[in-house]
Amino acid sequence: MSQTPEGRVKEAVKKLLKTWGIWFYMPVSNGMGVHGIPDLICCYEGLLIGIETKSPLKNPTTEDQRWKKATPNQQNRITEIRNAGGIALVVDDVVQVEELLNAIKPLADLNRNARSLLGTRRWPETIRRSIGTTMELLSRKRSEPCEMPPDEKRKTLAK
Repeated sequence: MSQTPEGRVKEAVKKLLKTWGIWFYMPVSNGMGVHGIPDLICCYEGLLIGIETKSPLKNPTTEDQRWKKATPNQQNRITEIRNAGGIALVVDDVVQVEELLNAIKPLADLNRNARSLLGTRRWPETIRRSIGTTMELLSRKRSEPCEMPPDEKRKTLAK
């Protein structure tokens, strides 16, 4: 049985998540639950990730172009996940998910290390040291120029 273009993207994303050892769940859409839940709900070292997959276009797409492919309900759920501190995105190529995972890997590693310390008696001091190191790394990166996230662009343009 042949798959839809969106189905091929979902399969590639699922394969990537399995390769990384990331837990994921695909909610069944039957009209009884909350509308607009992303296609994949993932947990990567304590980080919640929602992934909404879409059919790819012929040319590479921007985040804004992919956002416009999502329904209003999907946009609302993605916004709610982001507002709650999770990560959520619309993708039309598995490469976009791989880029995200590579970008958040240091944070995921920090989460894993912090959780492993919870079983020891010295964890408060070790976590404080780890947080200090992380803050130092973040302050170094902060001095490097970076592009404003699309959500911030929208807020800035709206003013």
